[in-house]
Order: sequence, then structure tokens, then C-alpha cells
Amino acid sequence: MLYNSYLDVKNLKVSYGKNLVINDISFAVKKGELLCILGESGCGKTTTLNAIGGFIDIDSGKIFIDDEDISNLPPSDRPTSTVFQSYGLFPNMTVIENVTYGLKIRGINKRMRVEEGKKFLDIVSLSEIADKNVESISGGQKQRVALARALIVNPKVCLLDEPLSNLDFNLRIKMRKEIKSIQEKLNITMVFVTHDIEEAISIADRIMIMHSGKILAIGKPIDIFKNEENEYVKNFLNVSSYKIDENNKFYKIL
Repeated sequence: MLYNSYLDVKNLKVSYGKNLVINDISFAVKKGELLCILGESGCGKTTTLNAIGGFIDIDSGKIFIDDEDISNLPPSDRPTSTVFQSYGLFPNMTVIENVTYGLKIRGINKRMRVEEGKKFLDIVSLSEIADKNVESISGGQKQRVALARALIVNPKVCLLDEPLSNLDFNLRIKMRKEIKSIQEKLNITMVFVTHDIEEAISIADRIMIMHSGKILAIGKPIDIFKNEENEYVKNFLNVSSYKIDENNKFYKIL
């Protein structure tokens, strides 16, 4: 296994027709780590996430979670859950019904579902709206409902696909902090896809930068910004527009 890994992706290739979208990539994520996959539109980051979640077929390669080969398992049998960009909530259900849906399809009785649902709504600070219809709540609240629904099934790896892109700027900043806080509190392994450089810097333990289906750089944000030699990566990150102080904090130069 790579990097003392919990999630291990080996020699992954994915094609859409004759178009090779993921070109023989390998990477690993430690237990309790948040890895951001960062890149421009079309670089292969969401396809990589979908391959881990089992939503697309892979051409070749292997995907392991906690030493189990999940490469050919359907999404429902994988120890993963996904937070989608569009939330993916059921409009005819209440907040708590959405959060506990995964437990319902697993056959958990209603009393236990509600008990767990309240616990996770408390984690995402939504206890007071448990019985509201999900269509009546704000975008930020919907995103937290989607996060609670993903976490309640106790996944080994939580996958997040551009989860904050539909929110306004101030709410995105708030939700970044909340997601990172919850991830650290629960010690859950996360793979977070984004095209937003500042979002990746603020939330990631490590960043993986993709371009044309390949991994160009992977490491701690501070190390990539200080030591990266690849010209595409440096230009994409606009390295010269950031200042790093003695405490390794990032500041964007206006």
C-alpha cells in the first residue's frame, strides 16, 4: 500500500468512448485525512471521484479502501458516501427524513433512525429544522443536510463533489470551516473535489492537482506553493499572488 494508505487508487484508467479521461493515475489517502482534488474544468477530478464511488466503469486499475478491493463493487456496496454539487435531496421529504434515508434502506427501525438523525443534525447545527420540508430551507442548510445524510451511514470515505459551488461567497467561507471542523471531529477520511484554489488551501490536508487526466502535483499546500517546479502548476495556482508568513499562513496579495 502507498503512503500508509486507507484509500489507495492504483493505475486508474477511465475512458468515455475513445477519449481517455483518466490516464493511469495512482494516489493514496491516509485515514482521517482530507485530500482536495484541484483542477480546471475537464481535468478529470470529478471522474476520479465517480470512479471511487462506483458511479462509472473503469477501464483498468484497482481501488482499495481499508485493504478491501472495491474496484468492481456497485455504489451501494462500497464503504463510501457522496455529497453532490446539486445536493441530491428528496424534495417531498422533511430534513430528518432526508438525513436518515440511508438508514431506512438498510432496514434500521424508525426509532433508531430518528435518534441517529437527531445526533447528526446536531453535529451540523440543524436540530431546530428537523421537521421542515427540505424545499423550504436555504442553500447552506441544504448543503449541511446533504453532509449529514452522507455521514450518518458511517462511511469509511466521504466523497464531496464541488459541494460549495452553488453557495454565495460568504456562505462558502463559513461552510469550508464547518466541513473541516466536522471532518476533524469525526476523524473521517474525505476526498473533496474543487476548482477553487483558495477553497483547497483553506480545507485540505493535502492537495492533488490534475490536468488532462494526469496528476501533476500532490502534497501539503504549503509544500506545493513553496517547492513546486512544474510550470503549469505554478501558473494555475498563480503562486506569485500569494504570500506565506513565518507561521505558514497564506495571504493573497491584492
